[in-house]
Parts: sequence; structure tokens; C-alpha cells
Amino acid sequence: MTRTSVFCFGMVIFLAGCMLNRLASKVELKEPTFSYLRHEAASLDETKVDVNFIINAYNPNPVGLKNVYVDYALLTEGSQFLKGQGLSLKLNPAGDTEITVPTEIVFIELINSLGPLVERILLTGDYSVPVTIKGVIYGKPTLYDDFEEGTSLLSFNWEFSRRENIPLPEQQIKNIMQMMLKQKIH
Repeated sequence: MTRTSVFCFGMVIFLAGCMLNRLASKVELKEPTFSYLRHEAASLDETKVDVNFIINAYNPNPVGLKNVYVDYALLTEGSQFLKGQGLSLKLNPAGDTEITVPTEIVFIELINSLGPLVERILLTGDYSVPVTIKGVIYGKPTLYDDFEEGTSLLSFNWEFSRRENIPLPEQQIKNIMQMMLKQKIH
């Protein structure tokens, strides 16, 4: 490489990094909010069902985010019941983005997690599901707005684990259990 090509290459890298920093420093970034919209069955066989959960992401920031991905798994009572890989986490600037979350529900894994869950509900009367969310967020983030785009020069990989208690509709569960008991008696 000639010195001119090295200089030009260096300038391109420097300018890309500057643009990312300029976009990131425009405003104090706020956390986006997410809400469930709907779900769609994608495929079904004797061992699993693939379901797409459609969520809305509202990004209050004037800059968007792309080139970030998520691999995840949801577990309850120590058993995995949902998983997905390569979810593209793209957020439009200052507005809503519809995100499709592809998930794979393996029936045997779901059954393995339901047994201890039902037992816990019957013994304790606690109508919530302790869910552990494990995952990895990774990529080479790009911030953008209507006028410019800045890509990070470095890739990142961040593992996370979080535990949430998801409340279940108590009355509906009681109704289902009563129906099951009636069917067992007859």
C-alpha cells in the first residue's frame, strides 16, 4: 500500500468513528419501550412449533440503531421453553418499529417446564411464572438519522441474564383447573 492509500483508509475510518460519536452526542439517549402486538404461527411439526411474536418498539430518540442482534432463551423452573437466534434489533429514529421475534417452542421442553409450574401454583397459590431470560446482544452498532449514519469501528458481545415474575390471569387458570378436574371425575 502506498502512503496515500494508507492515509485515505485512515481518514475513512476516522470519519466513520467521528460521525458515530457526533450522532451519539446530539442528545441524551432515552431507553426505548416495547409492547406486544400479536403472534403468528410460522410452522408446526410433531416436535415443535415456530411462532413469530410481533412487538412494537418505540424509540424516543432522534437517532436510530441498526446492525445489532440478539440470541435468547426463556426458562422457567430450570427448563427452557422458548428460544431464538439472530434477532435483528433495528430501531427507527423518533418513532415506532415493528419487530418480528421468531421463536421455537419445543413441545417436550414446554411440557417439562409446565409440570413443576402447575405443581408450584397448586402448592403455593402463586399465580406468577418465574422466567429467566438469558441471551447475548452483539453486533457492530450503527447510529443514524435522516441525514447521516455512523458505524462503530468495534464489534461488541454482551451476555445478559435477567429474572422476571410474569403474572398469570388467576381466574382463567382456576377455571381451566376446574374443567380439568371435572373431566377427570367423569
